[in-house]
Amino acid sequence: WFGTASGLVHLNLKTLNRQSKNARLKLNNILLNYETFDYSKYDGEIIGGTPQNMEFPYNKNNLQFNFDGVSLNNYEDLSFQFRIEGLDDTWMPPSKVPYITLSGLSAGHYTVHVRILLDDGSSVDQLSIAFTINQAFYKTWWFISFLGFFVSFLIFLFMRMRIKREQEKNELERTEFKARLITLEQQSLNASMNRHFIFNSLNSIQYFINISDKLS
Repeated sequence: WFGTASGLVHLNLKTLNRQSKNARLKLNNILLNYETFDYSKYDGEIIGGTPQNMEFPYNKNNLQFNFDGVSLNNYEDLSFQFRIEGLDDTWMPPSKVPYITLSGLSAGHYTVHVRILLDDGSSVDQLSIAFTINQAFYKTWWFISFLGFFVSFLIFLFMRMRIKREQEKNELERTEFKARLITLEQQSLNASMNRHFIFNSLNSIQYFINISDKLS
């Protein structure tokens, strides 16, 4: 019952048509690794009141999107439905929960689609948010190329040092063999000289014996 200038007015709430096509979908915020953040720090641009084209590093890949439905007379009848392009192209079942959490996203391009549904299943509003998770630096082509070049360079240095050590070792062995050869040659020459000396001495003694030279 309402009191008006024309008298009492009776309003039967059960006869109200609570269906409305004017429900609106609103983004409350986005949490990055469970914390609020400045969209502009990740190259985000606001398009139609919604941040778009954000780029996140590989280690910031946990996001939560919080939405809300705005309706004047049937808020409790609203449902939310999500679809994650780049992860799953099918719509999730409708839910009364106005948020979605994406954890451990791999590198790639994603678009979060969300729509608001009435109790009869009809969609009255929707929006999309596009973003990118960048590849980890150690998985990029330039890092892999640099790592391959660096490993090849280390192998080249190792082989070069090993060849140099082998050459030095061979040179040392040749020097030792040469020194031993010279020593053996000297020993052989000394032995040869000693034999000649003994032979000459015996010949001289034999000669003196033959001539009976007792004085010599």
